[in-house]
Order: sequence, then C-alpha cells, then structure tokens
Amino acid sequence: MVDELYGDDPRHSADWVGAVNEPALAELLHRQLARLWSGDDLNGALAWAESLSSGEVRAAALEGVAFTWTQIDLESAYEWVATMELETEQDQVLAVMAKVISVRDPSAAATWALDLPPGTSSSDALSYAVHQWVRRDSGEAAAWAVALAEPGQRSSAMEAVAASWVAIDPAAAVSWVDGWQDPQLRTRGLHDAVSSWGSADPEAALAWVTGLPDAKLRTALTAEIKDRRGARQ
Repeated sequence: MVDELYGDDPRHSADWVGAVNEPALAELLHRQLARLWSGDDLNGALAWAESLSSGEVRAAALEGVAFTWTQIDLESAYEWVATMELETEQDQVLAVMAKVISVRDPSAAATWALDLPPGTSSSDALSYAVHQWVRRDSGEAAAWAVALAEPGQRSSAMEAVAASWVAIDPAAAVSWVDGWQDPQLRTRGLHDAVSSWGSADPEAALAWVTGLPDAKLRTALTAEIKDRRGARQ
C-alpha cells in the first residue's frame, strides 16, 4: 500500500500514514514506509522516525529503519541502537536486526548475538539466530556451540541449540544433550529438552527416558512427562 503512495517526497507519505487511526494498520504502514525511505535517505527516515511520539507507531518506524540499515551497514546500525534510551525500543530493534542477519548468515548472527550486552534482547537475538541455523544445519550449529571457549557463552549457545533442535528432531536433540560433559548443564538441558518432547509426543519421550541408567534422573523426567501428558488430557 505504501509502495503505491511512495513518491519523490516521502514526507507526503508520512503525512498520509500519520493520519491512519487503526492501530495495527498504522504500525504496519509506518514500518513499511520507514523501510522504503531508509533505502533512499537513511538520515531523513531516521529523523522522521525519531520525531514520532513514543508508542507502538514510533517503535514500528524505528524497526523499519533498522531493517534497511542493517542490510546497508550492520556496524553503524548497531552503534545507533546502542544510543537508544528506551530499552523496549532497543529490544524491538535488536530483534529485527537479528532476524535480518539470520536470514543472510545465521552463524554470523549467532556470533553477533553472543557479543551483545547481557539481557533480554541478547537472549532473544541468540535464540532467533540459532533457530535459523539449526533449521539449515543442526550438526554445524551444535558443533559451534560446543566449541565456544567462554563457559557462559558456551552454555547459553548449547541450550539455545537444544531448544530449537528439539522442536525439529527431538530424538536427535535429546541424544545430543545426553552427551554433554557438564553434569549440571546436562541435567538442566535434559529436563528442558525432554519436557518439550513430552509435550509433543509423550510416548516417544517416555520410551527414550526408560533407557536412562540414572534412576533418579529417569524418575524425575518420567514424572515431568506424565504431568504434561495429564495436563493435555
């Protein structure tokens, strides 16, 4: 819709989308206009987006700018995001950036996400990047996570890979988690992975758990699966 109205002067389109009263449509149009405008005049689009009153429409416009800017120059886009004062807007924009990078290169996106300051936005960015990577090549994503040198990053990455993998191939994901060397991480990972598997296919999850040699862990996981199966009935 904005494509049809976008002409030589995007400010005319800005006036038009600014008059839209339906919230969901207004957000969509502001996001689309910001994407188009940023491609022609990044500074102009950014100035317009930042001039809007705080709220969902402003956030949508900033997301649109981030979408295009990330494709043009990731480094300068991130420098801009780092200066944002509202954490909610920053989180939303970082999520957009993660999606853009992940589509092009999920491995690069995952590495980028790990370097973000700790918080919700970095966790969400890592989850999205890893999810895209696992869909393309689960083995490669798993190998990358295990090879990370920093313990905290390694744990976060391994858990993110497991969470995405279990939704695609639960048996393979759970078997991978079962091989983790860190006992605490393995136990936590198995609880999360088996619980997710049990929600989708409790019988298969129970069959796998039955083969665990650790009686205490086997009992705990069996109880979790049965609780989830009972909740579904």
